[in-house]
Amino acid sequence: MIAGEDTKFVSNERYPRTTRSDVHRALCWLLIAGNVAFGLLALAVPKRIGALIDEPEDAVRHIAQKDLAAGLALAAAGNKPIVPLALNALADAKEGAGWLKTKPLVAAVPLLWAALAVARSLHGTKGTTPRPGSLALASGTPGVGHDAPSGRHPRRRVSGRRGPNRP
Repeated sequence: MIAGEDTKFVSNERYPRTTRSDVHRALCWLLIAGNVAFGLLALAVPKRIGALIDEPEDAVRHIAQKDLAAGLALAAAGNKPIVPLALNALADAKEGAGWLKTKPLVAAVPLLWAALAVARSLHGTKGTTPRPGSLALASGTPGVGHDAPSGRHPRRRVSGRRGPNRP
């Protein structure tokens, strides 16, 4: 099975998509979409959201800005989402822990979001396929940006000929 264009590398190699990489992408998109959607909604109607979660409008705006920034940072992180995920998980866990005794139903949402961010962080630590344009393409790892059968870099000269600046 050959993967689609989203897993094509510099050397035109293609690797099969795995269930692990599909789950990785789905968790990232879920976190991005949820954070951005809630951030925009809470900025648009802070009074209504504040009434739902029993918080003042200023607190709702602060939460909205945090969630919107977290979603955009995760979207901008591309292939290296660990730092935005960790910061988002910490902020959501702190927010949920603050509400746990007074508003347990409201606290469930940020705690669940923090758990998803932690799950995504742990899930993507190994076995994930780098996307085109990532730094892993320039690494010396065989099979990444190299010809898979020989392990040679496609631009490296293999003949015995010397270049103009070489003795």
